Amino acid sequence: MKYTLDMDFSALEGAKAVNWVNRFRDMLEDAFSGSSNHARLLANLLMLEQFTCTVRQGMASTGMGLPAAIGQSFALLWNTLEGKNTPVEYEDLANNLWACTLHYNVGEEITDAQEEFYREALQDMGHAGKDWMILTWLSMLLLEQVVIAGGRLDFEEYGELEDCKQVSFVEAENMLNTLADACIDLTGTPFPSSFAKDYLKALDMVYQTPLFRQIVRQIQDAAKAALTAAPADYPALREEYRNRPILPDEFAEALLHF
Repeated sequence: MKYTLDMDFSALEGAKAVNWVNRFRDMLEDAFSGSSNHARLLANLLMLEQFTCTVRQGMASTGMGLPAAIGQSFALLWNTLEGKNTPVEYEDLANNLWACTLHYNVGEEITDAQEEFYREALQDMGHAGKDWMILTWLSMLLLEQVVIAGGRLDFEEYGELEDCKQVSFVEAENMLNTLADACIDLTGTPFPSSFAKDYLKALDMVYQTPLFRQIVRQIQDAAKAALTAAPADYPALREEYRNRPILPDEFAEALLHF
């Protein structure tokens, strides 16, 4: 059976649904194999805007707002897409942001200058993890733009980035897996233990829930929009998707605590 991005996920059950999710990034690569980096970047942004919208809603319910670095990074990427700036203009920022996300996520050592950047530019970042997840995705997209344009990369040990020729879908895959895990709690799916067999059984059940199927439809819609969009469509898509949550409003705050 050939799995494709535009399949009706709600018609898939059991192993077929599992296979679709497991092959998500490969299906994105196949769907965008003949597309430009603009289309690939747009697809990432539309998917990420939806996730960010839900996180924004959750934070607003607790009286918080998104950190400034997230809004700044979104603006830079959308402006790049719309031809209003060039990656060389944010080469230093992209490298510093990536260094700081590595430091936060995996404890990578950073230089004194990067530590100062961390304290000053990222002082309003939270510690629940979702804002860092968003910033990690944004920083990867920014650095990919820099490398594709022939700019400087401060991380020679990261071969995939060093040889980057196309915008990747790594973080899109991470988002889908994160949301699948979150849906175990959000849907009250039985999960009696952390053993692998119970976790996989819970995921099997989650894939059949209306909530997860809705998430998949929204991701598919974002990818389809990116595949067919013309540059003139970008501003309207930007406004539409930044106000389109990936989860129903009632789950926004709960996602923050997952």
